Amino acid sequence: MTIGLNGKVAFVTGATKGLGQELALALAKAGADLVVVGRDSDGALATVSAAKALGRTAIVAISDITSEEQMAGAAKSAIGRFGRIDILVCAAGVGSQRQPVWACGATDFHSCFDVNVLGVMLAIRAVLPVMISQESGRVIAIGGTYGHKGVAQSAIYAASKWALRGLAKSVALEVGSKTSLLTSFRRAVSRTASQKNVSSLCRCGGRGL
Repeated sequence: MTIGLNGKVAFVTGATKGLGQELALALAKAGADLVVVGRDSDGALATVSAAKALGRTAIVAISDITSEEQMAGAAKSAIGRFGRIDILVCAAGVGSQRQPVWACGATDFHSCFDVNVLGVMLAIRAVLPVMISQESGRVIAIGGTYGHKGVAQSAIYAASKWALRGLAKSVALEVGSKTSLLTSFRRAVSRTASQKNVSSLCRCGGRGL
């Protein structure tokens, strides 16, 4: 079935494995070309190979999403190859050890927040100016049910998802009429549903926050 992303360019973090890789390939199946962002070169090449097998153009941008410089470089590489970025999917994320908050330390906090919040902010920082100049684009951040409730033994992870939700809402207000609404959506129970959601959100205007 044609979903209507032909000619679009998707910049996907965490696209080297797991849900991020599956979402990237769902976009490729829908017609989008890919910028595969992540640290695992083997996984990135596998994603690129799969996208090319679908008839899409795809490039690798090996980057640490917690590095401002590397994310800026990844966006620059994307523009150099494609001349535009239409879709940003922030799929890179980590969990945290299940333990009460009083057993957690600064290292636990930073290892979770640096990826789940800072990484998303830096990806948005690198890509959104391109979308604003185009006057079009879609940004999708992968949220979760933990961003809507408190969760015992997972305070840091839940807090990171609450922070992500606040970030998404705030950026949507900042962007205003400059580009399409920034959208966050919960990870669906089934990955098939998530793949359908990401393609739909790239075409539609629902907030999903």
